[in-house]
Amino acid sequence: MTTTVDFSSTASGIRNRRSRKRKLTASRMFVSNHRASHQTATVRAGVPWTLHPAFSV
Repeated sequence: MTTTVDFSSTASGIRNRRSRKRKLTASRMFVSNHRASHQTATVRAGVPWTLHPAFSV
């Protein structure tokens, strides 16, 4: 009984870890795309995008 419970919990944990990693990569891609579009907009305005308060983290 305990072995099956441990196995199910570890399997769900691995599944959660995989989905979390997928979400992280998706958000990272979104951030990089957002930064690229933001960079072009600020370059047009003549302001370095790195000096923008949102990206000075």
